[in-house]
Amino acid sequence: PAGAYPASAADAGLLASPASAQYPNGDAPEEVEAEAVTDATQLRVLLVDDHEIVRRGLRAVLAEPGVEIVGEAGTMHEGVALATRLHPNVVVMDLRLPDGSGIEGCREIRAEVPDAHVLILTSYADDDALFSAVMAGAAGYVLKDLDPGRLKEAVRTVGLGGSLLDPGLATTLLGRLRQGTGSHPAEIGRAHV
Repeated sequence: PAGAYPASAADAGLLASPASAQYPNGDAPEEVEAEAVTDATQLRVLLVDDHEIVRRGLRAVLAEPGVEIVGEAGTMHEGVALATRLHPNVVVMDLRLPDGSGIEGCREIRAEVPDAHVLILTSYADDDALFSAVMAGAAGYVLKDLDPGRLKEAVRTVGLGGSLLDPGLATTLLGRLRQGTGSHPAEIGRAHV
C-alpha cells in the first residue's frame, strides 16, 4: 500500500498541525529572505539525498508554480548547513545519508531553523526510524514508492504546517504509541536508523 495521507494531530496524536550544495549546473541559488508560508506564497524547498539522480527526479517532480527549489545537498552536514543559511520552508531529506541519518539531520535543522518542516523520504519502511523521525520533529515520513502527484501533495501539506505519514507505517506507529511500546530515539541504536 504505497502512498501517503495527511494525519492530523486529532487523528494520530503525533504532530501538531499549526495554522500556519549542490547544483549540477553549478549555479548557486539566490538567497531570498524567508517568510511565513500561506497558500499564496511560494514554498522554498531544500532537497537532501546522496543520489544525484534522486535529487534530479525530485526537482523535476516538484517543478511547478508555487515551489522553488532553493538548494540541494548530498550529505547530512551539507543539508544542515544549507538549511541554516537558506531557511527553506520544507526540507525533503533521505533517511540514510553517507555522513549520518536523516533523523539526526532533522533534529539539527529543527534546532537551527524551527520554521522548517522536514519531510523524510525513504525506501525503508522501518518502524523504529519512523518513531525516531517523529520524535526528532519531522513533519512527515513517506516512502520513495510514492506516486509523483502524492509527493507534490506531501510537500505542500508539510510546507503549510500539516503532518503526513505513510498510511501503513502510521497504523503501526499508532499501535506502538497506544501500547506504550514506543522507544525514545536516544534508546534506539544507530543500526536501526
